[in-house]
Amino acid sequence: MDGSQLQGHPSPKPAVTVAIRNMENQLLRMRQGEITNDEFRPNRTILGVYGQRQPEEYMMRVRVPFGGLSPAQLRTLAEIAREHGNGAAHVTTRQNVQLHWLKLEKIADILWTLRNAGMTTLQTGGNSVRTVAACPLAGVCPKEAFDVTPYAQALDDHYLGNQEVMALPRKVKMAFSGCAQDCAYAAIQDFGAIAQVQGTNGATRKGFRVLVGGGLGVFPRMAQVLEEFLPEENLYSASDAVIRVFDKLGDRHNKQKARLKFVLARRGIEEFRSLVAEEQQNHGTTSNGTQNLDTHTPHHDPPSPLTQHPSDTPVPDDPSYHQWVRWNASAQRQTPFVSVLIPLQLGDVTSAQMEAVAGLAERLGAADVRTSQQQDLVLRNVPASALPEVYQTLSGEGLTSLRAWGIANVTTCPGASACSLGIVSAKALAGQLSQMLQASAYQEDEALGGLRIKVSGCPDSCGHHYLADIGLYGCALHQEGRLYPAYQILLGGEVTQEGTRFARPIAKIPARLAPQVVASLLQTYRSARNPEEGFSAFVDRIGTETLRQALAGFTRVPSLDQDPSFYMDWDATQMYILQRGEGECAV
Repeated sequence: MDGSQLQGHPSPKPAVTVAIRNMENQLLRMRQGEITNDEFRPNRTILGVYGQRQPEEYMMRVRVPFGGLSPAQLRTLAEIAREHGNGAAHVTTRQNVQLHWLKLEKIADILWTLRNAGMTTLQTGGNSVRTVAACPLAGVCPKEAFDVTPYAQALDDHYLGNQEVMALPRKVKMAFSGCAQDCAYAAIQDFGAIAQVQGTNGATRKGFRVLVGGGLGVFPRMAQVLEEFLPEENLYSASDAVIRVFDKLGDRHNKQKARLKFVLARRGIEEFRSLVAEEQQNHGTTSNGTQNLDTHTPHHDPPSPLTQHPSDTPVPDDPSYHQWVRWNASAQRQTPFVSVLIPLQLGDVTSAQMEAVAGLAERLGAADVRTSQQQDLVLRNVPASALPEVYQTLSGEGLTSLRAWGIANVTTCPGASACSLGIVSAKALAGQLSQMLQASAYQEDEALGGLRIKVSGCPDSCGHHYLADIGLYGCALHQEGRLYPAYQILLGGEVTQEGTRFARPIAKIPARLAPQVVASLLQTYRSARNPEEGFSAFVDRIGTETLRQALAGFTRVPSLDQDPSFYMDWDATQMYILQRGEGECAV
């Protein structure tokens, strides 16, 4: 397939075609011995193609701006996963979709297939501006100041294929939230924007509270305020200026300290704000590209409030159905429509499940699909009358057992099961935790049911462990000269209307005891919390030292002779060995 014919989708940018053809040419040169694998690597990483831990296996990250997917695109992903991968896709914490277990010789064909469906992987890797994220309920949330979808889509389009942002000191992440609840996590982005509306003399204007220099990883930093209110027409100029300053001042010698957050740590927000203002003055403070963004077309226009969906599916006389509605159906500002949150076990979705969701979106007419920062799918613009039909379809695919924003819906990265940087198999542990927490004693508990647990396979925080009530990230410890898999436990992270707080490190515990540690912490919280006391407030009141002492009994590890299971990871059949390769994210 040469990708020359599109199938009813928007024409791709020329840069996408150029990047694919360039990768094809460089791959041919590598096979002919003209260039080395190291020389070829940047050609695939800028296209989001990464080597997995397993030899000759590759992962591909698909760019999903603001999380928006059409039913046809969802079907395309399902087809690729079935024909070329392991029959499943993985939704990331930045709303992208990853496909695993791909062969290098099939990568070009897959890239052309994605291009023909209006998708691309360009700039999902490398030192570039990555996919622009947004709240998955943008446009339908009753609390939002306004729909941030067109702004996220416009900014993503602005930077996609832009040569000026493909060779930065390090990657740049952007996100838009529609209200102070910050569902898109603007507070941890390099460039985050939270929608606001200001009124003067009866007139209103749209704008954003702009945050810069946030990030997680080994050195977590909260983003700082660049502008309390940036008028919408200045959006491009401000983001361009931030990137130009970063391009000039970012550390190109030490990739471990190359992100924008380190520029702010060295220069301070006042100097950085001054440099951005100077760049704006030199290049102009406004941009025609952001005029009339109200008319920038999202994937689907909002439905008419009068639209009704005829459904022959009766309301089930089943407590599980009514529980599912309470957990996973969210009222939209467009009455009588709802958004259906579809929790995915560990962020994974099979080809059959993707096709089922695509089919629902097609049958419901105005419905559209988005991915979420919780690694889930969201089916939006669903007529309330169609909920029985939606439940019936999703139940048949095993997609109704988890509570959205619930304790058993554990967030996780692939960890050592696929990622070269993974220290432990985060996904295997997350599966154990999710299975344990699906019991009604946890999911239906008033105090515990809404808590969030997030697991990362290493300190890089792809699983967002710093934003969890209970976060875990992988590490390796020694006992009597032998390595064993372990986790750092962090407690009390939160993202709320009042702001974002990072979870606080408490103790390092062996991987084998992680489920018991989580169960113990939950029991302590349930029994010792004050009425209406949230988990983060509970951690503050009890104190990290008290909690550390409470976990002391879980930190002791028996000898290998006493219990060899402590020296094996959750999905392993052999003794644990630390095998951490070189990351390709910054190649």
